[in-house]
Amino acid sequence: MYEIPGDVDWSFLIGKELLQVCYGKYQTQLWFEGNVNISIEGNIEHRDGATVLGRTLEREQTLMSLVALLGASIAGVSCEGRRVLVFALSNGHAVALFSDDSPYEAFSISAPGEQTLIV
Repeated sequence: MYEIPGDVDWSFLIGKELLQVCYGKYQTQLWFEGNVNISIEGNIEHRDGATVLGRTLEREQTLMSLVALLGASIAGVSCEGRRVLVFALSNGHAVALFSDDSPYEAFSISAPGEQTLIV
């Protein structure tokens, strides 16, 4: 729906532990300590190094491999261009969120005291 803004300070996410993964038919939610939420409606990819462990297609949001991330913390956040946001985790895995040209939200990130980011 939108491009990822280039001026976001992602430091509020660093060190946050993943406490809960919630699955719905059209949405996956990642809940981190401190009431930080990443709500995913678009495509997502779960990676372990160069190996892709899981990838969603279209609007179906059941990526069971994300359960392996429970207890891991966000170690870093980076952008691959203006359409892919990647979260590196303390267990060596990574999660990539993809924005596209569809009329739907791809993902949103909310945290207390931070502006909600909707892409």
